[in-house]
Amino acid sequence: MKKALLLTFLVFPGAGHFNLGEPRRGRVFILLSALALLIMIYETFHISLSILNAYPPEHIVALGVMQLSTLIEQRMTPLMSYSTLSLIVLWLLAVLDIIRIARSHKQN
Repeated sequence: MKKALLLTFLVFPGAGHFNLGEPRRGRVFILLSALALLIMIYETFHISLSILNAYPPEHIVALGVMQLSTLIEQRMTPLMSYSTLSLIVLWLLAVLDIIRIARSHKQN
């Protein structure tokens, strides 16, 4: 159980399911998590490009952390927020599912 829990918690949601003999559940968690992660990467790339197109590089370097974070917040889309939240929830569900599966294996 410990190895499966560490795989899911530290590597990727669903990775530990393979260790417990639940590859179908593992694939579902991995695919959904990968989709959420890909959306986050795409949105981050889109935000970065919009900032780079709006400001010359020398101005971006001169911006303070607060100004840059404000620019990022202004360009955040709901899709970015939903995908981030989805990834966090999937990760927690995968960990809880590993614990549930491990307990049911112990009882059998």
